[in-house]
Amino acid sequence: MGELVMLAPRERTNQDIERFMGRSDPHGAAASPEILDATLEEMTEALSRAAVSYRDRRLEDVAAAARDIADRAHELGLNRLFRVCRHVVSLTDGHDDTALAANVARLVRLGDEAISAAWLRQDSSS
Repeated sequence: MGELVMLAPRERTNQDIERFMGRSDPHGAAASPEILDATLEEMTEALSRAAVSYRDRRLEDVAAAARDIADRAHELGLNRLFRVCRHVVSLTDGHDDTALAANVARLVRLGDEAISAAWLRQDSSS
């Protein structure tokens, strides 16, 4: 039997994470910790809703959660996450289950990465 290969998808999101963390806000101002915390909480809940809804095949709820995440991502400058959210919303109306599965997985992965980076930064600054 051949070797088992484990794939770990990774994406370059440094620019998005930098904007998200307030280091290069498009408006020139860093987000307050309170706003960032609230946005992180909302994004975490929406990511969870998207994953659970997809698992339960509730595609309208997947689209609603992706729209919520897109709103937060746009506010925070997470452009890649925003684009993936839009793809997920458009794919919920179609019949390409494979593309939808791949994009929901990418949505959760990118969202988790942004949230983890924010928590790590908050932990290191306290």
